[in-house]
Amino acid sequence: MSAASSADVTRVCLLRLGRALATLASILCLGVLARAQTPPPVAQLELAAPDVTEFILRGTIPVPPNTFPRPDGRSPFKVLNHDGSVSLAQCEVVTRYPDETLGADVVEVLARVRRDANITPGTYIRFDVFLEPNDWRRPRTTAPVQALRTTPYGLELRTRDCFGNLYRADLRTNDLGYEQRRYGREVLEERRHTVLRPVAPVTGATATLPHMMGVHAYMSTWSMENVVTLDLRVHNAMSGLDKSTSATADDAQKAMYFDALELRVPSGWTVVSEIDDPWLGLPTTSGGRTTVELVKARTDGKLHVIGEQAQFERRIALCPIGQEARAKEFLDFHFVGFCRTGTNSNGQKLWSWWNPQTARYYPQRHLLPLLPQVSLGSIRTKLRNDLLSIEDALAHGIALGSYPIHEAGLGWAHPWGVAYGGMTSGSEIFLYDGFPTALAASRDGLRYTSLRHRMYTCRMPDALFNMDGTPTRLQDWIRTNGTMQYVPSLFFQTLLSGYDMFGFDVAPNHQVTAVAAAGLQPDYESTLFGYMPIDLQHLGRYLNSPKTLAWLTNDAMAKDDLRMQAEVARLSFHHLPTAASGSAIVSGMLTQLQFVAANPNKGFSFGRGHGWSIDAMCAAYSLGDSAWRAQSRDWFDRIVGLVDDGQASCTGVLQAAISNKFLGGQFRARQSIEQAIVENGLWSMRESVYIGVDPSRLVRLEQVLVNSLYSMVQFPGWNTAQLAPRSIIAVGPTDVQQPLYCTSLPSGGSDSYVDRYQTPSSFAYGWYLTGDTLFLERAIEMQNPAFPDLYTAMHSGGLGNNIENKCAAMALSEVFNYP
Repeated sequence: MSAASSADVTRVCLLRLGRALATLASILCLGVLARAQTPPPVAQLELAAPDVTEFILRGTIPVPPNTFPRPDGRSPFKVLNHDGSVSLAQCEVVTRYPDETLGADVVEVLARVRRDANITPGTYIRFDVFLEPNDWRRPRTTAPVQALRTTPYGLELRTRDCFGNLYRADLRTNDLGYEQRRYGREVLEERRHTVLRPVAPVTGATATLPHMMGVHAYMSTWSMENVVTLDLRVHNAMSGLDKSTSATADDAQKAMYFDALELRVPSGWTVVSEIDDPWLGLPTTSGGRTTVELVKARTDGKLHVIGEQAQFERRIALCPIGQEARAKEFLDFHFVGFCRTGTNSNGQKLWSWWNPQTARYYPQRHLLPLLPQVSLGSIRTKLRNDLLSIEDALAHGIALGSYPIHEAGLGWAHPWGVAYGGMTSGSEIFLYDGFPTALAASRDGLRYTSLRHRMYTCRMPDALFNMDGTPTRLQDWIRTNGTMQYVPSLFFQTLLSGYDMFGFDVAPNHQVTAVAAAGLQPDYESTLFGYMPIDLQHLGRYLNSPKTLAWLTNDAMAKDDLRMQAEVARLSFHHLPTAASGSAIVSGMLTQLQFVAANPNKGFSFGRGHGWSIDAMCAAYSLGDSAWRAQSRDWFDRIVGLVDDGQASCTGVLQAAISNKFLGGQFRARQSIEQAIVENGLWSMRESVYIGVDPSRLVRLEQVLVNSLYSMVQFPGWNTAQLAPRSIIAVGPTDVQQPLYCTSLPSGGSDSYVDRYQTPSSFAYGWYLTGDTLFLERAIEMQNPAFPDLYTAMHSGGLGNNIENKCAAMALSEVFNYP
């Protein structure tokens, strides 16, 4: 071989090596590796195949203890692609075990994957998830997205007040509050909080306000994607906590009147919305900026209004013009997978909501049912129809003429339900929700839940945020009078009469007066202001949507909505006086503690409002970090002491309330629906707070639960004629000093109704805690004594047969039939 030939061969070899190294570098950048064999999967994620063949798959998976975080800081998972290649996965904490040393009990897994191009979009496909650690790395941000992130006022929110004064906020800056929510190879999610400030402050008759709306911006930058998802919570809910004269950004404000709410992005970018409602404007471009009105100006010259403590949410995506379809796929959950049941090649059950070892859904952490009597197709069809119904109403701003959408759009708001926050009905009073969506792996179910959450949140004027954007807390407002601690206001979901510790009563009023004088109020104002927040007794209606979004998608905004409701519940029900004199609000925990101390083990006024408050607190505790958990434990500990000391000793009944709705107010009485909601809350405390952490309190809590559960299946709760729990029963005379009804009920001591709606899951809790088959027998009798077993009893009927409240009992029956 000549020297020239040898040199040519060398160049060819080097060229091939260079190409190989480039290919390897590209593969490593993508996080995709070729390999011959992988370990058996520990989980699978299923989804309807999206239109694109390469995408960022994400989904939540319940995991055993000590899976994540790892001591070495690495992600524990990889994902298998259809062609045998492997994708490195990012891992994020969703919820944690009660014992934090055990780590997360639900995680989110994210990986850039490839699907088979020969599969028709919409066909359900699965990806194996297996244990094999990989190193952490930051997301690969594209050049256009990086430019968007670094351009001053590249994301600008603007509005004008009733005098035309301009206010704006730069949503990119770490202004008042900043938190990093997710950070890894596939996504960086950041939560920022700021307020819209006047561009040119004005004094005098047309003075500007210290600020207009507050806004939380949840910004997600996706690796190698020219899409940025942006969730916004716009609110008039600053708490006024910082009373220093120089701190005005958190000053509470009266109703705010504004012309429009505009989002401005650089020219060449556009805004895609989760749904195009009638008040969403079209993009306009001028001066190198594209402007989209998230709430467009009215054509009648009048203004929009957002009341005290009110809030609304928008989910949007930003992308270069021409990539709107890709952006919409992110918003429509096209890349979200759902964990599946099954076994791997080693015969091990996959980690899922249906595996008893990893059943960690909702605060109850209970196994979910597989609903074998219902086809997945029928579940998907129902979820699709549910979505289409509310999607059409939102898109056109119309009312349905019946529940759940009685009202047409009211400017930025399109409220769910009726104006009264305590609507009498069992509608949506569900102990479990969202699990048909999980079972059917339905993106339509997630979209329905997201839109429902939007519509519920806009009718929840009970928010209060501190300057950094965190929900205001009970401990923020504790004052001292000598050695006594107290909270200086009467608060029950919202501020009641008396001293206003937040400062709404001293907020500027000149703009409200000017709007009224000029007749610029919107025509929807009185209707919108008539919508009350869902009250504590029915709070489950609101909580279920954010709980589902949190557990199934690790949604940061939904998680914060749950914490806000938990803080509202705790500020409404706490152990401190509500005045420097030592007096206490009648509905507060202190009043209950004082009553129980004076009248131990005689029952007390403890019902569904407390049950849902516990549910909200348990959800926030499950999703919370160590610091929040530490400062909330005292509240749970006091609840344990309260129910232990207050429970009726001879019957196990907890609630003993005097109400005209309960047997005409002639007795101290309990209602079965309230008992079931309280038992569900206490079960959640057991699962979310105490197991493996506090053995002493766990024993006390479980005994309270057992006593209460037995009271439902025997005397005094069980109706032997109608074979179901009595709806309302007398616990004792109105005179608390008189003996309880321990062996028989007095004349008129029960109504003629029974409860088969709210109570079924309590029977499952009873069996789990005691192993007593009486609970199973009663559960069968309650449905139909002719049924041969629990499975048949629980699975009679279809999707509309109260599965959300029968959930725990249905799952238990499936264990017996399909162990």
